[in-house]
Formats: sequence, C-alpha cells, structure tokens
Amino acid sequence: MSFDKTEKTILLWTGGFIVVICVVALIGSSTSSPASQTSSAPIQYSTASDLPAKPDNSARDAYAKELEGHLLSRGLDATVRAIGKNHDTLRISWAAMSRPIVYNMMNGDGMRQQVPELGFKKVILTDDGSFSGGSAETWAYRWDGSSWKR
Repeated sequence: MSFDKTEKTILLWTGGFIVVICVVALIGSSTSSPASQTSSAPIQYSTASDLPAKPDNSARDAYAKELEGHLLSRGLDATVRAIGKNHDTLRISWAAMSRPIVYNMMNGDGMRQQVPELGFKKVILTDDGSFSGGSAETWAYRWDGSSWKR
C-alpha cells in the first residue's frame, strides 16, 4: 500500500489530533473526585480543612513529585517541580504541551483549588522546545487571590 504526499499529511494530522484528544482525556481524568483516584494519583484533599495547617516547601515539593508520578503513570513524560526561593512556583514541562492542554490543566479542579491552597503563587507550563525542535512555548500564570491570570 502506497500513500501520496496529501494522504500522508492527512494521516499525520489525524494521528496528532488523536494523541491530543487522548492526552486531554487523561489530564481531565486526573481532576476527578478523590474516591475515584488510584494510589498513583496526586495528593487529593477533600476539603480545605484537610490541607496542612500552613503548607510549606516540603508540602509543595511532595505535591509536585506526586503529580509527576501521576502523569508518568498515565504515559505522559512530564517533569514537575516546585521551584523558586519558597518553592511557590509549580513548573510542568512536557514535550507535547499545547494550548488546549494548558487550557484544560489550568481550568481543572486541582489548579483552581489545591494548587493555590498549597501556597503556589505561579504556574509555568512549557514544552521546552523539544517537540517542535524550535523555541520553547511557555505559558505562565499568577494567582491573584481568586483565579489564575496569564
């Protein structure tokens, strides 16, 4: 079976679209209720009263490590770190990071509730340029006390 250039392009775009749909579904499932989470899920607090009294650097580091493990267990080769002087910036790097993925992640329950409650003030999402082979695409958000602002 031989494909011409147009058919190959269509196949590549279709395959890429399917990958993006699968990734969005996987990331969306990571924000489901705590009862449905597996042991590899990131830290899930059911209410604000379950959070550590005063989240510190080690709590933010632990969250980043568990979130990275959760994404890896779902087949996403992502690196997650709590960075900065007070470990209050959550940095998520993944080669296939894209606008739809960023949108879904930033609008998920974890980013809207748990991440700010743990004391994260900034979230940086990046592809580090490794997927495109060019310059890095990066999205940075700051917590304004009630929502994430780009």
